[in-house]
Amino acid sequence: MCRTRICCDSSLRGRYYYEKTGKKMIFSDKDTKLLENKASESTATEDISASGSGDGKSSENSKKKKKKKKEWFLIGGQNPAPWVRVLSYVAVFASFFFLDFWLQIMLVGERYSLAGPIPLILTVSYSMICSIIVFSIRNRTAKIWIYSLIYYLMMAYVFIQYGAYLLLEKFIYMGDLSYFGEGGSYFGFAIKKLGVMTFVWIFIMYLIGRVIKMRLLPHTTVKEENRKKSAVIRTLIAIACVIAIIVSPMFYKNEFQVDMTAFTSPAYEYDRFTNSEVDMRIAGVYGYLSRDIQMNIKRANKTITEEDLNRIDSFFEKKSDHEPNEMTGIYAGKNVISVLMESVDDWLVNPDDMPVLYELSQKSIYFEDFYTPDFANGWTFNTEFAYNNGVYPYSNGNTAASLADNSFEQSIPSVLKKNGYTANMFHYNDPSYYDRGVMSKAFGYEAYHSYKDYEKDEDTKDLSMEVDSYAVRNKALFNDIVPDQDSPFYSFIISYSAHLPYDSSNDMSKYALEKYPQYDANDEIEVLRAKAHVTDDFLGELIEGLKEKGVFEDTVLVLYGDHYSYGINDVEKLQAVSEENGCNILERTPALIYCGGNEKSVKVEKTAQTIDIAPTLMNLLGLPVSHEVLGYDVFDKEYPGFAIFLKNGWINNKVDAKEGEIKTNNGMSDREIRKMNDYVKEFYAINDLILDSDYYALGAGDARMAK
Repeated sequence: MCRTRICCDSSLRGRYYYEKTGKKMIFSDKDTKLLENKASESTATEDISASGSGDGKSSENSKKKKKKKKEWFLIGGQNPAPWVRVLSYVAVFASFFFLDFWLQIMLVGERYSLAGPIPLILTVSYSMICSIIVFSIRNRTAKIWIYSLIYYLMMAYVFIQYGAYLLLEKFIYMGDLSYFGEGGSYFGFAIKKLGVMTFVWIFIMYLIGRVIKMRLLPHTTVKEENRKKSAVIRTLIAIACVIAIIVSPMFYKNEFQVDMTAFTSPAYEYDRFTNSEVDMRIAGVYGYLSRDIQMNIKRANKTITEEDLNRIDSFFEKKSDHEPNEMTGIYAGKNVISVLMESVDDWLVNPDDMPVLYELSQKSIYFEDFYTPDFANGWTFNTEFAYNNGVYPYSNGNTAASLADNSFEQSIPSVLKKNGYTANMFHYNDPSYYDRGVMSKAFGYEAYHSYKDYEKDEDTKDLSMEVDSYAVRNKALFNDIVPDQDSPFYSFIISYSAHLPYDSSNDMSKYALEKYPQYDANDEIEVLRAKAHVTDDFLGELIEGLKEKGVFEDTVLVLYGDHYSYGINDVEKLQAVSEENGCNILERTPALIYCGGNEKSVKVEKTAQTIDIAPTLMNLLGLPVSHEVLGYDVFDKEYPGFAIFLKNGWINNKVDAKEGEIKTNNGMSDREIRKMNDYVKEFYAINDLILDSDYYALGAGDARMAK
């Protein structure tokens, strides 16, 4: 029986199926009709084949039609027409260019827009180079892989920068990526901040890349006589782009003169490359990434010269030696407990939200105009670093963890240890978080204590370690914070209760709202107030614990916020409660120094900043205050008081200068403003030189020269 024919006889149908499959099958009328149609088609095919006409032609024609149809759909097929190639080139170039253009459009109402033609030239040049790399490859498969690698990596980079700006109000540098793990626990907050449209755009960008790589990347074979010509043309275009990338930023020096009264010079910032917002505007996203890589290589290979060290010495020689004042030594020999209060803003210090902190502010040394400038991403660690060492961390994306081998002989724990104190750091999180286990040792602490290292006892078995009061209620932990010893102790505590996010779904928020139901769970500001109240409870319990141990009157409390409440999504509402008016006032935070055995109601009206706490504390404890530190004792009569911000700004009791623009001026002359601007520029350079050179390990000033 010929198996290409299917007989309509039911018995033969069953026999045929059995021969083919080895199984019997009962056919319905519908099946029978289908088989009859199939048999008719098969018979017609056999008849054509038997007659010898069209032998193999039908099959061949069918394949050609399919191939033609496929190549019509896949217009980037084998050696396409010139117009298709042009379309491919344009599409690939446009996809790279669009990434930067999209970032500008999305943040046009925020801060990012290209500053003139130079960043546009950079973006075009880099996009062209990426395109040339792709089209230099003939094999379509390899071309797809290379295009996908470049496009999707840049796409990820652009969206990371977009998300970083929405969350942090600034772009990030490569070194900041190492801190992404620390932010993983706040993923939900980040998603909410980004919004649905961000993920819609991610999908659209992905589709753009997919369409191009699957439909617009042809397999090309250049004729032998044209191959050399084609390579020469691509090379010349690439060289032109490289020249444009190198030369175009140089025009900043001619186009803009460095204005000594402001920080508006792109040339100044392009060389320095530490203000991410300005850097992105003057370089574009490709130029920003390239310059970031260049600066990392430059810093990694930087050699500190004697000239650099002399520059630091000269900077400090301009400061007067510290002279004793009326506050010198008033807390001599006292224990010290420092509490870095997470997200506690100045407007939270009131009788309703933080009654304990408010009461302490009325009988302490209270800094009325205190600021915690943000020099590095990871704001809590930024303030932690600056407070302990009197130096701000790198502002250019170089992680503070890279300084683990530096010697911070001038730090608070180092100086106190030299004077007979024990020094320990405490926080609820793991030692790996911000590398605190390593960095605490670099700062001079004897050990970093994680609450997770302490077994829960009867008083803390039902309490989360994230609740600050855990540090007091857990007896073993509190005994390490307040040790029973004859020598004085120094304990540095990082609180956590008031950390973002500020929605009712967060566990810490639920705890705070259950404890204080008077706050509105649907209002971010209200949720923060509830969480700050929990931090305030800890301060009250800490004081009671000190009293029970009999050391309350012999202990100095140094309390200060780590940053303003930037975790609030509703910026306008935050600005309203902060009385912020577009100036640096938003970054004003509370700070006080209190001693139960020597209460003082002193209001420090001078403007002060994070790095001023260390020299001020040393003066109060009666310990030497070196003039070779960046901060000042606020009671030093020679110190006028000011705070310096990363974004080319500064503030004092007369002027608020933000990003080179004088926002307010209540009586400062142009000459004084120019002098302050000069100081701020030198401050940035000296701060990083101190870190680069490990200045204090070498022995500063006269001590170093004597060696």
